Amino acid sequence: MRIKFEMEGGLAYFPGLNAPFSIDTASLDPQQASKIESLINNARFFDQPSHVGTPAPGAADYRTYTITVEDGQRTHRVQVSDPVGSTALQDLIDYFHNLVRSRSVRE
Repeated sequence: MRIKFEMEGGLAYFPGLNAPFSIDTASLDPQQASKIESLINNARFFDQPSHVGTPAPGAADYRTYTITVEDGQRTHRVQVSDPVGSTALQDLIDYFHNLVRSRSVRE
């Protein structure tokens, strides 16, 4: 499974935290790969529409997350705006955001 994660917007711009990154679960240790695949399945990622959530009119400083997942023959891209209404999608975003912050996986 190949995943690309991108963040845009937010209160402050930090280039290192906003840089897109890609991961291939085949290159990860089995435990981390399993965690990511579980989060994607729990979020029913491939059943999500291409856009999820809409900030309130006039809202500022919200983030937008774009997640693209390739799994065999399937490819799906979802753009999620704060506030995220789905706990499962939020868990997926939080996991990727923590990866960016720890700089353990980068593009």
